[in-house]
Amino acid sequence: MQLLVVSAVQLMMTLTLAQPIQDSRGRGSSPVTPQYNSDIFAARISEKPHFVMFYAPWCGHCQRLTSTFEQLAKKYNNEQSGDVALIAKVDCTQHTALCSDNNVVSYPTLLFYWHDTKTYRKYKGSRDFKALDQFITTMVEDGPSVEQVATRPTSLKREPMS
Repeated sequence: MQLLVVSAVQLMMTLTLAQPIQDSRGRGSSPVTPQYNSDIFAARISEKPHFVMFYAPWCGHCQRLTSTFEQLAKKYNNEQSGDVALIAKVDCTQHTALCSDNNVVSYPTLLFYWHDTKTYRKYKGSRDFKALDQFITTMVEDGPSVEQVATRPTSLKREPMS
């Protein structure tokens, strides 16, 4: 009985995480890419490397990137890819605090995380499939280095001016 309850909860979590996003015209995308919120973000990131798109549904650049990001998710978000990396999204119009905590100031923001939310690298290259795929491969193979990694500040408070 307990196993059945645990399985049901896991199924519900999977379905919740795989909700399709809606673009500005109300069209949904494939449920291949999980949607994260502040309740699960840190726990999921700690499980394996992640490449996360922080987006706003109304953003034209985000809408254009969605199909490419879905292609990445089809490649990486399956059992055959193992623990290489997971592709995920965060809707910044719904999870503003989470986006703020991750220094997101424009859309889309693409961040690669290595097993924790404090160690990440911002992607700044071309937004085609080949370039994004190469970036993921490089990040997984090379791992974090001091030169590449941005560390989230512990406090965003400003010091009073004298």
